[in-house]
Amino acid sequence: MIEFEIEDKIYRAKTKPDEMTLGEFEKVSEIASNQKDPIDKMLTILEIVGDEGLADVITTGGVLLFSQTLNLEYKPDMIKAEFEINGRTYRYNSDPRAVVFKTIEKLILSEKQSTTAMFAVMYEDTQLTANEHKDLAHIKHKMKLFAELPAHECIPAIIEIGQKIADNAKMTNES
Repeated sequence: MIEFEIEDKIYRAKTKPDEMTLGEFEKVSEIASNQKDPIDKMLTILEIVGDEGLADVITTGGVLLFSQTLNLEYKPDMIKAEFEINGRTYRYNSDPRAVVFKTIEKLILSEKQSTTAMFAVMYEDTQLTANEHKDLAHIKHKMKLFAELPAHECIPAIIEIGQKIADNAKMTNES
C-alpha cells in the first residue's frame, strides 16, 4: 500500500497482489499487459486500486512513484484446497476431466474476466452435481463471488490452472 498526501488529504493505493481482490488483480494485470501509454495505464490502474478521486489529483511524480511501487509478481504459497463463501464450500479440482478444459476455453474466449472464469470452473461447489457445476449461469455466479476473494489466496491455483491449460494445448497440438 502506498500513500499520497495531496491538498491535505491522504489517498491510498494498493500495490501488491496480497492487498487486492482477485477481480482487482485480474483487471490490473490486463491493463498492465495491454495498455501502451504509461501515464494512461497507471491512471487507469489507480482508478481500480486507489482511493476514490486519486487518479484525478495525483501529480506526474506521484504516478511515477506508484508505477515504481506497483508489483504484480507473487511467489505463490500452497493452493488453497477450499473456500467457504456464504455457507457453501468450494473445493479445488486438481485433476479435472477433459470437458472442464473445454469449458474453460469457451469462457476464456467469451468472458473478459478469463482468470476469474478459470478459477470458477476449477473450484467446485461441494453441494452440486457435475452437471450442475458445468452450468454457465452457475459459473458466472461463482465468478462474481470469487472476484471478491483476496488475490494472494487465488494466485497459486491460477498458476497451476494456467500450466495445465498450456500442457493440455501442447498435448492436443502434438496429437
